[in-house]
Amino acid sequence: MLMALCDACDDAKHQAVICSHHPELIDYLGGEKGLLLERTEGGATRVRDASAIAAKNGLRLSELIARRWTN
Repeated sequence: MLMALCDACDDAKHQAVICSHHPELIDYLGGEKGLLLERTEGGATRVRDASAIAAKNGLRLSELIARRWTN
């Protein structure tokens, strides 16, 4: 189902927003198309491209997020 959604979005130039903490979903979509939302101590939310984080240390993106190694 998820792959069909991705194909439909790519083929028709549509967008879908999926918010998840599930490691498989993070690893499947996060490294290429994901955005990481982080709340700072002051309460502001910071948005970063997940592809820059995915390249770190040879670990899966979900593992980097779980270990809080995203900086």
